[in-house]
Amino acid sequence: MEETNFLFYYLLTSALITSLIFFIRIYQLSPLKIAEKSNAVIVSNHHLNGMLSELGIKIKGTGPVMHIPPPDYVADELLLPEANLDIWLSPAIPGLVLTNPPSSRVIFLTALKPCSIFLFILLMPAALIAKGIYF
Repeated sequence: MEETNFLFYYLLTSALITSLIFFIRIYQLSPLKIAEKSNAVIVSNHHLNGMLSELGIKIKGTGPVMHIPPPDYVADELLLPEANLDIWLSPAIPGLVLTNPPSSRVIFLTALKPCSIFLFILLMPAALIAKGIYF
């Protein structure tokens, strides 16, 4: 087998494997479409280097304290302890707490992240082979 044929089959296999991972990840995240809106009470907020890095919340004011990242585009002054926070929970994925309403775009981008990392790792040998062939 020539190097160009090997490179073609390697790239095709990499694309197929990455696509398979992408579709499996979308299938795993599809229960987020039925996430229900709920309330949480902020118990604590943790700062790292002067920035809000983590919130401790209790869902519906009861239960154990869960630590989540703060929501985007919300002023730190609104996230003080004893304040209420809107969250979205999915009954199919009980450990996942979303601070923004789930959408198809969010699911797509969340599924795309591990695929892009995996594809980058697979394409590094192909880039080195192509560099040896053509340069």
